[in-house]
Amino acid sequence: MLDLAEKKLTTVASYSEKPHILRLSPKDDNRYAVGGVDGMIHFCDMKTNAVAKAKHPEDIPLEDGHWHPAEDYFMACYRDGSIKLFENFKSTESFVFERQGMGTRAVRWTYDVSGNFLTCSLKVGTFKLWNVSQKAPKKTIKVWTQGIRTFEGVVGSSELYVVVFKDCSLGLFNMKMRKVVWSIEAGHSETIFDIKFHPTNTSLLATASYDGYTKIWDITTMKLVQNFSTKANMVSPLGEKHSLVVYGISWSPKDGTRLVSVHNNGEVIIWDTDKGKVLSKIRSEACKQIYRVDWNTQNEDFIAFGSAEGICYIVRIKNKSCMEFYKKLIHEATVYGVMWCPLNKDLLATGCQDHLVRLFDFSKGDAPVRTFRGHKGPIFNVAWHPHFDYILASGSDDGTVRVWDVSTVRTFLSVGSLESACGTYK
Repeated sequence: MLDLAEKKLTTVASYSEKPHILRLSPKDDNRYAVGGVDGMIHFCDMKTNAVAKAKHPEDIPLEDGHWHPAEDYFMACYRDGSIKLFENFKSTESFVFERQGMGTRAVRWTYDVSGNFLTCSLKVGTFKLWNVSQKAPKKTIKVWTQGIRTFEGVVGSSELYVVVFKDCSLGLFNMKMRKVVWSIEAGHSETIFDIKFHPTNTSLLATASYDGYTKIWDITTMKLVQNFSTKANMVSPLGEKHSLVVYGISWSPKDGTRLVSVHNNGEVIIWDTDKGKVLSKIRSEACKQIYRVDWNTQNEDFIAFGSAEGICYIVRIKNKSCMEFYKKLIHEATVYGVMWCPLNKDLLATGCQDHLVRLFDFSKGDAPVRTFRGHKGPIFNVAWHPHFDYILASGSDDGTVRVWDVSTVRTFLSVGSLESACGTYK
């Protein structure tokens, strides 16, 4: 624990279980609770070093838990819909509430009536209002049309709650008025791996995320224009089903009516950007992760993508959507970065885990015409200069960005943490 006054760690504790929540007691500065995804709660006292452990049966994960603001009560809710009250630093529950078939996602004490608390579910857009004196909920309060991830009471108000909904949109719920009085559209709920502007409409921006969604935004209005994802078939560490991870995206060059996305299961998908529907799918032969994709701006019949099996694939498009494998460019390790030259339809650059940048010129064959050396770590992306077909940049895990002159034997520039700025190619 970090003592902010002394600016030092006062207590260090380790747990073999995976911690999910940490809650400091508002009544006693020495006490805190740590809950894990295995259903275990540790009630800890830093002053006496005492620890009380409370275990939920069958390793059902703990979803949330909170101390009462004025009493030694700790309310816990679990994925199976169980809700338990612990008090006075004991490892056995003092009260068990009626289990909720829709599950419980979060729990919060209210400030208006003593002993009242609220719960929510990811499956339905309602609050359940409870009191510690009875096992069943007092009432169900309609909030929104979709499930609720979490919520928090506004400080100084007993009526207002900030609510995060299932799609990660945000709303402000007025308990007295029984309605959402303000809301904002959903963004991504996980890491964003790629962003690309529309080729002709610079107001449109596409984003790809670990959460499985590809979203199209209007940056002038800050509004979400389109939102599409694959079916939910992945499971998060907390047990939630979610869509395939989207690592890379690229627009169709001429009109932007199509968008290609690549995924962690080796799948490549072409989408209709107006309707949000799948036009075509293809999967890499080894079915491993694909990290980057690029649509050839000079010849939109071809798309290139790099994969974890060490191959840069090129697919050919027929009838604007149907894809077929065209070429396989074998590398020594995982291919992360790929990009066609925007000024020359035959030039393709790749960045690889083996620290090398390779340049292909298909007017001269399928073997790399140059290999650039100088990076000290895996290369995660490459980018051509938009106006000069001999200038190429590469970004690496070594903390540097190198700018190469592909027509000579020198490096234009190296920016980053490495002292050496020398790079060569053969």
